[in-house]
Amino acid sequence: MELSDSAIKAFLRQFERNNNAGELEALVAQFTEVFLVAGNQEVKAVPAKAFALALPKRKQLFAELGCQSSKLISIAKTPLDSHHALVQTQWQMNFINPENRPEEVVVASKFVLTSTPDGIKILCYSPDQDIMAVLKDRGILPPT
Repeated sequence: MELSDSAIKAFLRQFERNNNAGELEALVAQFTEVFLVAGNQEVKAVPAKAFALALPKRKQLFAELGCQSSKLISIAKTPLDSHHALVQTQWQMNFINPENRPEEVVVASKFVLTSTPDGIKILCYSPDQDIMAVLKDRGILPPT
């Protein structure tokens, strides 16, 4: 599959839909069998099977925090070669806080996407900030 701008946008829109609908199996299928998570402190190789086991707990935590949806708000692609691209994204996460007021949190992340015979897959995910720290700073995640 070609890593054209339109193909990447369609892939990320599907990622957004899968995440918002709780289609966890479809979400996991958008990643390579083993992918990298590159955070500020470490880089980990994550088997998709382990990711699939962790996703329901993460989804439940965000639901408990009042997360209603996440919306892709920007995409910037840098081609790396004919089969890989670095994609910088921004996401708007929409929460309803305990006082029943809407809260919007914008976070940024990078993906390295790869073209496979099965379509586009996420090879590496790198959040630009620690989402849990952002949610604590905003008062959405209670201090521990």
